[in-house]
This record gives sequence, C-alpha cells and structure tokens, in this order.
Amino acid sequence: MGFQGNPAAGSGGRLIKISANTVERYAKAAKENSPNLQKVKKEIKGKTAICQSIEFNALLNEQISSVSSPTENALEKKQLQKAVLQAIDKTLNEKSGDILKRRYGLPPYQNREQSVMKISKIYGVTRGAIYQLEQTALKKLSACLDKSLF
Repeated sequence: MGFQGNPAAGSGGRLIKISANTVERYAKAAKENSPNLQKVKKEIKGKTAICQSIEFNALLNEQISSVSSPTENALEKKQLQKAVLQAIDKTLNEKSGDILKRRYGLPPYQNREQSVMKISKIYGVTRGAIYQLEQTALKKLSACLDKSLF
C-alpha cells in the first residue's frame, strides 16, 4: 500500500510504502484523537526519512546525468556539489555536516563514500547514533535546499 504526499506541498509529493496495519492504526488513532497518533506519525516519518537518504543520492545523480555533454556534465556536477556543500555548511553543525560529507563522498572526502560503521568508529559512537544524525541532517538539508532551489 502506498501513501502519496500532498503534491501541492512541494515537488510533487513522495510515494512511500506503508503497511495496511499502519494505515488502520493511523485512522483509528486520528478518529479517537488518541495519544498513539503521534507514535504512528513518527513511524510514518521514519519511513520517509529512509526514503530521503535514497532520494538524496538519486537527486544528485539525476541532476548530474541530465546534462548532455561531458564538459557540461562536469560543470553541472561542480555547481550542484558547490550548492550542496554551501547548504551543508549553512544549515548543519560541524559534526552532522562531516557525517554527510563522509557518507556521500563530498569534499574533502571526494568519491570516497564511507560506511556508517567506519564513521561510527571515527566518532566513537554507535552505528545507530550515526544513522540518526544522518537522517536528521538529511531532513534539515532537504528543507534548506527546497527553499533555495524551488
């Protein structure tokens, strides 16, 4: 079962897979104005956060590959990378920015994407903590880029 975001709210919405059970729990909690409503909303947002990480990579690759010539492709890639780096530096704290740069191979880690496990060892925290920081950073970065690009 899919849940489509509001197309009027941005770039056409987003399709995520949500189980029928989750939809039923959401409908029941909303109807009863239950405190469980927030819990179900968090679960749905968690599924959206996972999609954001995938969409971030896809957006970078799509933007870069849409240019026709290799020269234009390189220029477009540099411009897009510069915009993303500026948004990271402007929006995120140093640690969150560094985690994204390491995960996606952005400067100063050019084309050397690092795993969550490797980054967790560098920072001396759990993989889960790095994953949470990454997801939070992607949400903030996405909001910043949505404002500046659209």
